[in-house]
Amino acid sequence: MEPELALMVPSAQTVAISAYIDFLPEIQYSKPVGTSRFLKAVKCLDKNGTAIVKLLIKPTSEINLGSYLEEMEKTRIKLVGLSNALPYHLILDSQRACYFIRPYLRYNLYERLSIRPFLEDVEKKWIIYQLLTALSQFHAKGVTHGDLKTENILLTSWNWCMITDFATIKPTYLPDRNPLQFSFYFDTAQRHSCCLAPERFVSLSDEETSKMNTKEKVTESMDIFALGCVIAEIYTEGLPIFTLSQMFKYKKGQYIPNLDSVKDSNVRKMIKSMISLNPEERLSASEYLQKFRKLVFPDYFYTFLYAYVKDLSTNHNSDSATQFGGCDRKINCIYNDFGKIAFYLNFKRIATRKSPQSFNEPIGSIIPMEINLPGVQRHAPRPTSEIFTNETNGDCAGLIILSVVLYTLRNTTHASLRMKACELILAIAEQLHDEAKLDRCLPYLIYMLDDPGEDVQGTALRTLTQLLKIVDTVTPMNTSIFPDYLLPKLESFLRRSYTNEEEAPDLGKDKNSISYIRTIFASCLPHLALSSKRFKELSVLMTMHIKTFNDPEIENHLTIDDDSYIEEGYQRTIRCFENLTIQIMTDPDANVRIGLLRNILPLCTFFGRDKTNDVILSHLITYLNDKNTQLKLAFVSSIVTISITVGIVSLEQYILPLLVQALTDPSELVVFELLRVFTELIGLGLIRKQYLLNLVKFTVKLTLHPNTSIREAALNLTITAGKQLSFADLYCMLYPIIRPYFKHEITSFRWSSLFILSQDPIPRSVYTITKSWSLKNEPTLFWQRSSSKKSQGGIDLFGNLDLPFMRKESSDDNRYRNLTRNYLPHASDVVGNLEIPLSTEDFKQISRLKNIGFENSELWKIATLRLYIYKVAHASYNSSNRLKDNTSYSNRLKILPRSVFIDISYSHSALKNASQLNSESRSIQRNGTSEVILEPKSKFEENDNSKGKPKLVISSKVSLPSTEQSRDIARGNTWTSSGLNAEGKMIYQGSIISGGRIININKEEPPKYSLVTKMKYSYNGNNRYIIKFLKSLHFEPELTDYQEFGKAIKRSGMYIHQKHTDEAVSDFKNNSISKNVSKKSLLISQIAGSDSLLEFVISSCDGAFLITGDKKGDIKVWDSTHLESPANTKIFCSLSLGSRVTSLCGMSKYNCFAVATEDRMIRIIRMEPILLSNVVGKPKKAASVKIIRQYKTKEEEGFASILKFCNEDNQLTDDTLIPHLVYCTVRSKIVFIDIREMKPIYIIQNDLSHGIPTAICVGSNLSWLLIGSSEGILDLWDPSLMLHMNSVGFRHQSYQINNLEFLPHFFETDLAESHYVAAIGGTGKADVIIWDISDLRPAIVLCSSSVSSSVDTYNVKDLDEKNKVSSEDTLAPTNFLVRKEDIEIDQSCTAMEVVFPLSNDETTGILCSTPAGEIILWNLSDYGKSRVIVHPDKHRNESQKNEVSFAYSKVNSHLSFVNEVHANGNNARYLDNEDTFQNGHVDKSENDIIKDITVLLDPYNLIVSVNRSGTINVNR
Repeated sequence: MEPELALMVPSAQTVAISAYIDFLPEIQYSKPVGTSRFLKAVKCLDKNGTAIVKLLIKPTSEINLGSYLEEMEKTRIKLVGLSNALPYHLILDSQRACYFIRPYLRYNLYERLSIRPFLEDVEKKWIIYQLLTALSQFHAKGVTHGDLKTENILLTSWNWCMITDFATIKPTYLPDRNPLQFSFYFDTAQRHSCCLAPERFVSLSDEETSKMNTKEKVTESMDIFALGCVIAEIYTEGLPIFTLSQMFKYKKGQYIPNLDSVKDSNVRKMIKSMISLNPEERLSASEYLQKFRKLVFPDYFYTFLYAYVKDLSTNHNSDSATQFGGCDRKINCIYNDFGKIAFYLNFKRIATRKSPQSFNEPIGSIIPMEINLPGVQRHAPRPTSEIFTNETNGDCAGLIILSVVLYTLRNTTHASLRMKACELILAIAEQLHDEAKLDRCLPYLIYMLDDPGEDVQGTALRTLTQLLKIVDTVTPMNTSIFPDYLLPKLESFLRRSYTNEEEAPDLGKDKNSISYIRTIFASCLPHLALSSKRFKELSVLMTMHIKTFNDPEIENHLTIDDDSYIEEGYQRTIRCFENLTIQIMTDPDANVRIGLLRNILPLCTFFGRDKTNDVILSHLITYLNDKNTQLKLAFVSSIVTISITVGIVSLEQYILPLLVQALTDPSELVVFELLRVFTELIGLGLIRKQYLLNLVKFTVKLTLHPNTSIREAALNLTITAGKQLSFADLYCMLYPIIRPYFKHEITSFRWSSLFILSQDPIPRSVYTITKSWSLKNEPTLFWQRSSSKKSQGGIDLFGNLDLPFMRKESSDDNRYRNLTRNYLPHASDVVGNLEIPLSTEDFKQISRLKNIGFENSELWKIATLRLYIYKVAHASYNSSNRLKDNTSYSNRLKILPRSVFIDISYSHSALKNASQLNSESRSIQRNGTSEVILEPKSKFEENDNSKGKPKLVISSKVSLPSTEQSRDIARGNTWTSSGLNAEGKMIYQGSIISGGRIININKEEPPKYSLVTKMKYSYNGNNRYIIKFLKSLHFEPELTDYQEFGKAIKRSGMYIHQKHTDEAVSDFKNNSISKNVSKKSLLISQIAGSDSLLEFVISSCDGAFLITGDKKGDIKVWDSTHLESPANTKIFCSLSLGSRVTSLCGMSKYNCFAVATEDRMIRIIRMEPILLSNVVGKPKKAASVKIIRQYKTKEEEGFASILKFCNEDNQLTDDTLIPHLVYCTVRSKIVFIDIREMKPIYIIQNDLSHGIPTAICVGSNLSWLLIGSSEGILDLWDPSLMLHMNSVGFRHQSYQINNLEFLPHFFETDLAESHYVAAIGGTGKADVIIWDISDLRPAIVLCSSSVSSSVDTYNVKDLDEKNKVSSEDTLAPTNFLVRKEDIEIDQSCTAMEVVFPLSNDETTGILCSTPAGEIILWNLSDYGKSRVIVHPDKHRNESQKNEVSFAYSKVNSHLSFVNEVHANGNNARYLDNEDTFQNGHVDKSENDIIKDITVLLDPYNLIVSVNRSGTINVNR
């Protein structure tokens, strides 16, 4: 740069700086920065944030700076990618000025040196290391800076250095006779400091210097000199070691800089080497790094820290490259790498581990908050004195990582990450000295108390409490940290929690989460109080050594001449903690108070004896009257701690009487805890002898209590009391009190002796009846109080009023006993049998006790416990009748209840399109003959007249073929009056559908309805609160409220799921399959159902339709009334789904069925029978089809392989139906769908290693889910909790589970009442296994094979992690390809249908098909009546068919068999047909294997089955 430029550029510009900035597009002027005259620094705003624009104003437009700008661009390119460099991102040139633009960072090194908290020694060395590393990288690229100083070193919030403002455009040499040029180019902050190397000042004229600048550039040694000045300034806290005049003197040898403030001799040695006058004596940056390794810079700077922090400071090209995403990445990275960080940074007293510990381990209490980070052993933080011992070096290396955590803490996006940051702060703070803990960590934790997340607030509060507990020393600046800083924040925090709780409903927040915060606060409050006391003691200790503390950053100084300042602050602290404690103890939430009670000891220690009595005890003692049992338990557990603090006098006169009174609490847990506390107090010697004997008198009675824990606790108290007495007191005073409660004389006061000799307790049943007896208002002498003055009870030693009951006068035989009582008044509590007065009503109650086995000789036990039982019973009664008391109180106030009746109705509105507006007509003209829909007759349900999308009406009459297919008809739009054709025929949008024609509905969607809820209520008042409450009520519609499903109908025959009339029951009994099991079943029809493999067959709910599904993806709807005649068999329609049908199931009580296909679609289709009538003919049967629901499974789930409606076959008498459809995918995911809105409600992922799910069964009310797999494994789940309960598999070879069916609730066995499921498959044998769901074990095996079965075949084992099937062997494939050899081996039944009865007294049956083609009806009411009702003709003759019968046999207590028995006594079948079996396998074509089976009962008993060949077999 020419020297004349310094003279030409004015110091004050004639045009505003903002005018130059307006030249730049998308950049907005903000404010000027600095006072430089050469390059004006301006802070600006652009779309990416804040930027700095360095402005070089040209004195004239003719000046050309092209060569300089070119050199700057080359420098910028070389610096790209260097992590410690911040070059200009954009360089622009105009006629008026040059613009150099770079990102904005808030602080430079000079400013950071004067900001609290000041840099620690390790941080200073860390900055120096970064600067040396950066210079070595610059010089390696051939780049020198030329103007290195503290103002040109920018720092991030985590002390990462960024060197900027490279002086490429500034001169290298300056004339020493013209200081104006130095001020113009280099004194930007006008501090008059000089960091330029002395050789850059030459004794030449301006012209000669300018020529010299054009030839020579800044050297590396010049940058090293400047860096030496910067390092010295870091240690002198911002004071430069050279001014311009001092530099001239230093060059002449007349000045030596003062480096006394640099305490480290190695750092001082390095600085002297860098600022050497001889440039050749200065080393390079890399040489300094190598020379002073382990002398100045720790080794972990080189091996770990620089690379690690560099990676954290670098923006990655991913979604986390944004500001907040980058902070999330930093937190996660540090959290997961903490073990590595602790290892490399040499953290003290901490052990690393190779594998992270589980984070789900239970934590005993909130405080201490344990450090449980990956890579380190779980431990509680240690105090500073244990970390920094004399032999350890406290370099506090964790400060570098801590600065990264503190920066990212405020900019994370998730609450979980801020919670992790709190854990990291505590873990790193453990390795820091106390001043760093308080000055650096504490403010950020206080800041997190205002976080919107309740979990973050709780974690921050716990971390703050634990941080204060590990502080050992206090600096003068932190002596008043509690009264002036912490406690105001805590008061505001607690006050805000109460405010947020009141506003929670309006803000949509949960009150429990807010009370959770106060529970955490209550648990931390005692520890905070104790920490404040320790801080006060540390402050007093500090005053003994420090009297005056001068802070260079504040004008005045802190003088501590006496303890008055500290004492005044501590008194404010006590008052503040007192207010906070009262707020917590009176909190309406019991959990908050429990949190305080569990940590009460530190708070008692803080307050001392007097304050504990006044503040704590006066409030806590009221907890005994609280209805919350857990609160009472927490209070009783804290009594020992409180008693130690308040002393014996308060315990005996105030606490103990109330505790003795609480022994009659209705909760037995409280009584047990009281006895345990009494025992502990006696063992500590806190109860004196006179109170001790009375306490034993009250508690020894409880050895008769039916609760074993209470009984043992009372004995333990007696033993402990005996240990506190002398030998004389033991036998003269204690022994007479306890003797009646033991069977024999006591020779030893040991547990083993007393427990054996103690009287038998009152049975629980007797105890319960006695409590009820005491509450009755019948005339009684047993519960009557004594009215004589002689027997009137007085006040006992504990201040309780005795309530004596009536006794009989003693006889002469009891003289000795009376005499004994005169000297031993304690023994008067024991009532003899002869002293018990009984009335007539009392004798009746005694008789009840005798009936349950209570002896007359034991009646004294009840009499002795009369007072205890009476108080417990009335306390329980009063507690349970508080609601009644409140009602009576309301009655006294004349507040009458009001009944409001609500009427709920639902209306449907369909979303119509233009093509549907004219589709309301229900008539059609076909072939010149008019047909209209008639009113329903006989069993056909009346037509649905909803205003939704019209149904597809298909006649079974053969009609003319259509020329094209209408998409609207396939969707469900039918008989429309859209127009007439040329022949005058009514067409439905261009198509005529013939009976049986395939209709493609692959791309059709169901109509969309809106269900509108209308609510009417009988309330006519104007109370806005009642009206608001009524409007807030939510009613969920039942399935019957959705008109598109139609009306629920009564099913005929065995499948009726509703209550029936006597006529219906009679018809069933006359037409039941169970009545005809002995008759032959004839094959009356074989129908070619499909040219593809038929896999599914079901019947409609009313029996009007038969529905089949095949492998091609076609659903065919058959007329079930003509199945007995193949010639008359009619198909209503065929629906093409475009993809293979994977499952088909009918819906109970509705004429709807669900179908799943391989294209991941699930459809619910409604079919209704209707009658079509023409003018001249008879009415004929037709069907209407409508898609009412549709659902597509997720791609990652795969297609649905199994469908089943919940409660389809297991809810027989309830008119309601749980509207859930469950489907299972090939990837072992089971999903429950609410069919009202087709939304998933439960999603269960079964273990993939258990194989592909092949069958499922759902229990009543979704109580359980059973899954059968291709590996023969059964998995039991609780769907509502999504909890896996059990898995079992066969011990020996397992095969695929083919089907699971729920047996009705009235099916019973001789084992036990339970839930049962019928299953086929699993063993490879043609049998049906009935499983007991309660323990998931086989209960009954129905053997259809003639070969005798072994019991070992049906032994099952529980599957756990040790014997779980390998997931590599059973990974679920995406298809159902079955190998031929597996089919030959597996001889399991292929299909099964459970036949439900009408009522409990009818037959329950199971139909199953064997691989041999037989169909067996198992009679579950009488197994001997089971029959083979369908025989393959080629396997037996007519005589053999009638000989087969079955017999029931019990193998063991858990398993029974039903085997085949012949009339000739042989227990084998087919023995005369050698060609029947070949190597144990049935010689039968695979195409003849039955795939599915169903039953029709109207008009005949028909068994319909389908096989692989596509044939429908109808047997009668």
